Amino acid sequence: MADWWAIPAAVFVGAPAYIDGYAALPLTRGLIENGMSEGAAMAFLVSGGVVSIWGAMAIAPVLKLKPLLLYLLLAVLGSLAAGYAFGWAV
Repeated sequence: MADWWAIPAAVFVGAPAYIDGYAALPLTRGLIENGMSEGAAMAFLVSGGVVSIWGAMAIAPVLKLKPLLLYLLLAVLGSLAAGYAFGWAV
């Protein structure tokens, strides 16, 4: 098991990045080969697709501030949960 802070750090780094698409899996595979835990890699993948700046900018005009913040909070918590669950299961 990795350090306790590895998954929150992966969410913090992956959240503003736009990593869904063709580059996401090779990038994550390279990170795993260089020592990233599987749980942190899953959190990195999930947070990049859900909490990316581009995704948040797309829904910001539609939502008011409180629902937008709720969306971001649930996305970060979901990314953390996915990372910890995957890290525990593997």
